[in-house]
Formats: sequence, C-alpha cells, structure tokens
Amino acid sequence: IFRAVRSILNGLVAFCVSCNRHRL
Repeated sequence: IFRAVRSILNGLVAFCVSCNRHRL
C-alpha cells in the first residue's frame, strides 16, 4: 500500500513539474 501511495505521489509531483516547465 505504501509503495502504491509513494508511486502515486511521485507521479503527481512529476506531473506538476512538467506543468510548471510547460508554463515557463
């Protein structure tokens, strides 16, 4: 369970980072 949550958090972070890069 923890691994799944951790992977999901990593995915969300990567998505946010990509969105930020797209904005810039």
